[in-house]
This record gives sequence, C-alpha cells and structure tokens, in this order.
Amino acid sequence: MSKTNLIISSEGDLEHNINYITKLALSPGSTKKLGIVFPSAGLMHIFMENLFQSFVVNEVPRDNNLDIVLNIPDHD
Repeated sequence: MSKTNLIISSEGDLEHNINYITKLALSPGSTKKLGIVFPSAGLMHIFMENLFQSFVVNEVPRDNNLDIVLNIPDHD
C-alpha cells in the first residue's frame, strides 16, 4: 500500500485529520501507512492527545494496522 502524507498546520487541519485517521483505523484492511508533518512539537502533542481521545471514544482496536510516522521540522 502506498503512504499517505498529511500536513497539520491549523486547528481545522487538526480536526479534519483526526476524523480521517479515526475512520481509517476503524476500516478493515492491511497496513495503512501515514506520514504526518507538523510545524511544531506543541501542535504534534495536541494532535496526538486529541487522536488518542478519539480512539478511546470510538473504540478503535489496539491492532488497527496503522503505521504512522510523525515529522517535525528541525529549527536549528
């Protein structure tokens, strides 16, 4: 399966992609690969906390075949 890349740069992106990933996690199928790019570690933490809450509320199984890579630009 090909990898899907998502860019989270606003609150709207955050909400839309949490819904998308939750639905993807609940869908049947083999490994689903995602790359997610964030502008900052802070937004990444907010996203992951909200995604976890969505998984709990929607009863996403632990074995959901998601393979997610999180990317935060290096600001040296």
